[in-house]
Amino acid sequence: MALKNRKTRKYRGSRTCGGGNAKMRRGAGHRGGRGNAGAFKHHKSWYMRYDPSYFIHKGPGRPDVPRVIPRAINIGALEERLDAYISSGLAERKDSKVYIDLSKIGFDKLLGGGVTKNAWVIMAKSSSQIASRKISEAGGELRTEAVASQGQGS
Repeated sequence: MALKNRKTRKYRGSRTCGGGNAKMRRGAGHRGGRGNAGAFKHHKSWYMRYDPSYFIHKGPGRPDVPRVIPRAINIGALEERLDAYISSGLAERKDSKVYIDLSKIGFDKLLGGGVTKNAWVIMAKSSSQIASRKISEAGGELRTEAVASQGQGS
C-alpha cells in the first residue's frame, strides 16, 4: 500500500481515527471478543452461515478391531447347488445321505431359508435354530462347533 494512502496518515488530526467513540477502541469489546469468542452465543449466526462445521463434534470413533462377519448360506441354496458340489468333490452321497463340510466351500454359518429334500449331514461352525430344525426333520444331522444359542439365532 502506498504510504500516502495509509489510514494513520489520512486520519491525522481527528480524535478517534475512524474508530467511532474513543471508548470503542479499547480492548476487544468493540468487536465482540477476540478470536472465536461468542461462537455459541452472539456470533452464532455468523458461524452457522460461514463455518457450519465448527459445531460438529466428532468422538473417538469405533476401535480398530476387525469385525468377524460370518459368511452364511441357506439350506435352499445348498439344495440348488448339490449336483455341482458332488461333481467337484466338495460333497458326497453315502447311505442316502449327503455329507458336506461348509468350511470347505467357504461358509461359516447355515441358515434356514428354503426347502430341503435330502437328508444332509452338515459340518458347520454355527447354524440358526430354523436350519437345525429343518435338517433334523428331513432325517439329517447337523454337526456344529458352536451350539446354536436358544432364542437368539446365533
